[in-house]
Amino acid sequence: DRLPPSNPLQGLLLLRDAWRDFDVAMLLAGRYKQACKIIFALQLLVSWLVVVGAGAYANEMSDGYNMHAVFGLAVAFSVLVSLDGMLNPKARWRQLRSSAMSLHSIIWRYRTRTGPFEVDESRNDSSRPEDMLCTVLNDWRDELLASAGLKTSNLMRKYPSHVYRHHQHHGKVANDADDHQSPTQPNRYIKLRVEPMMDFYSRRVPKYTNHGFALKTTILLLGVASSVLARYEMLAYVMVATAAATVVTSWSEFSEDA
Repeated sequence: DRLPPSNPLQGLLLLRDAWRDFDVAMLLAGRYKQACKIIFALQLLVSWLVVVGAGAYANEMSDGYNMHAVFGLAVAFSVLVSLDGMLNPKARWRQLRSSAMSLHSIIWRYRTRTGPFEVDESRNDSSRPEDMLCTVLNDWRDELLASAGLKTSNLMRKYPSHVYRHHQHHGKVANDADDHQSPTQPNRYIKLRVEPMMDFYSRRVPKYTNHGFALKTTILLLGVASSVLARYEMLAYVMVATAAATVVTSWSEFSEDA
């Protein structure tokens, strides 16, 4: 066993900062993910309403006020597109999530003393793993701030205590639970990291499979409805059903890409 019985003070302080950065990155990623989905859903809804309003006006199914509503919806769509371009939530969400997972891997490599954090067995008091961890964390922060378009204040500002979920500042660790800092042997690494990840994906895959099947079924039903409506020359409703099918298809592709 090449692992030390415990981490030195320098390593504990670095791990505390690393877990803090991880929790903040995941928090920001979640916010940008939510903003991305809300903006895209509103874009699809507004575009569908524009098609419905324009179709109703073309078929003389509404009065002149309908065109004012369509104009307002078109302006709202333009605002949503501009907001999406200004915030760029999808790119930031992906970059933050990717960087957070990269930092998670760095923390585990340090705790298992593998890769660049291997212990120098020729020196009992070697601080090489801690020095390397400090260097890697600084490089990680610089890369994240540059790629995600964030400011240092986004990472370093003080967030509410519930954001920090790895006992950085408070809380007690239950018996045999992960304290998120101690050196970790292979068997415990498998128990604490590999098995929870396998369980996470085993629960998520069926959920996303069912979600994709429901969207494909909806698209099929809307296609059938469009054909039936076209057969009875209900062209206004054909336009509505076709636009709805396009919206569902776009959301399905967005969900798979997300």
